[in-house]
Amino acid sequence: MPNKQIKDKHHETESLEDSILSILVSSVMGGMTALLVDVFQKGPASSLLTFTRSLSHVLNANVPAIVVGLLIVSIAGGLSFVFSVDTKLKAFYTGLSIFSILSSAVPYSQPTALPGYQPIPESQGELESPPLSPSPDYEKINGGVERGEATNSLLNIFVATAYAVEYAVITVTLKVADPNSFHGATISLLDKSGKLLAESSTKTATFKFSYPTGHYILRVEASGFSIVEKEVEIKGTCQVQVDLLESNLPTPVQSLWKR
Repeated sequence: MPNKQIKDKHHETESLEDSILSILVSSVMGGMTALLVDVFQKGPASSLLTFTRSLSHVLNANVPAIVVGLLIVSIAGGLSFVFSVDTKLKAFYTGLSIFSILSSAVPYSQPTALPGYQPIPESQGELESPPLSPSPDYEKINGGVERGEATNSLLNIFVATAYAVEYAVITVTLKVADPNSFHGATISLLDKSGKLLAESSTKTATFKFSYPTGHYILRVEASGFSIVEKEVEIKGTCQVQVDLLESNLPTPVQSLWKR
């Protein structure tokens, strides 16, 4: 009889361990699904990549997104035990809820297009830089200030200061070994902390756009090539060349290894 009770307790222990393990695995799978959806759906603006860039900026170190992803998945796995989930299905949905937490922490907003974006076909060569004329509001406000017609309201001063931004034109050339393998790319401009500022798609290997002078990160994603992030300084009329190397990995998968 004692042996039978010991065996029964042993089976109960094994059953409990299997149940805990299956719930943990289900919850982790839910968390992994949430991260993949986040990266594939939002691209450079995904919550995972935004967290990774911010963490890298704070620590002043190159932290791969896969490390942050594993941390988030671990948290997703722990949520099932925090909420005392008792079934694998509930555990999966609980792990999946990490996506809602990420979306709440980093709300997604459609990135604006690169100002003054202009493709440059190879057959046409270098194009003349379009004149960067200030907006009518800027001219009206500045004209009023110069003529002494503007009031001293804080609003007028604020708007005048906001429009008094020095823009520069940057020409970007994407260098590929085989031009026939290039079918377009997504160009993203980020600040030094990794925040996405603007984004546009290009079908040509050479293009230009205008942006306020300063130091930025230029990110290039092209199907069939490795993701490239390059620090650039936009000032005056500058030119940047980005070398693209062929890669068989999908760009969302590559993003996990970027900072």
